[in-house]
Amino acid sequence: MLLKYIYVYEEEELGDDNRLIIDIWDNGSGLAKCNVKCFFDVANSSKINKKFIALKNKHGYKGHGSKVFFNAELVQICSKTREGDYWASELKDAIKQIAQNKELSYSDPCEPEELGLSLPEEWLSGFMVRIICPKYFKTQHTRFKLNHLFLRDYCMWYSLIGTVETWYNEILRQKMLSYF
Repeated sequence: MLLKYIYVYEEEELGDDNRLIIDIWDNGSGLAKCNVKCFFDVANSSKINKKFIALKNKHGYKGHGSKVFFNAELVQICSKTREGDYWASELKDAIKQIAQNKELSYSDPCEPEELGLSLPEEWLSGFMVRIICPKYFKTQHTRFKLNHLFLRDYCMWYSLIGTVETWYNEILRQKMLSYF
């Protein structure tokens, strides 16, 4: 059974603003260490392969979804695959890097503990994204959107979960139902 979690919390900083942290977890197949570039590069995906053209129900292949978090101070990822890859990497100040250097630089894959990350031991595979200090949610006027009802409604109206395609595609409908 596929499990997905979103955990939003604040970490108190002494003498400073609290740091908003968003963790997104799933116990899917994970990302092989050799594909770390696919996560951080723009318009790159590990989901495109020789069979891709025949798969009409393939979603999440354009490589744009993970980039919505580039406007954060730090993006960390942690992955475990059934083949034995267990690693982590991080990207600091992506927007600033692009503005100054016209390219991104992220850490080489390392042991998850080095970045203070881990996936549940009982998971055979999985993936985690930690977004630290996303700049969009700096104020109370935007932070209110990080509640269950708003996130649920956003998913139902603006994401693949809420697409009308599920009315016509039984495979996609079953996949979406498994999230709930």
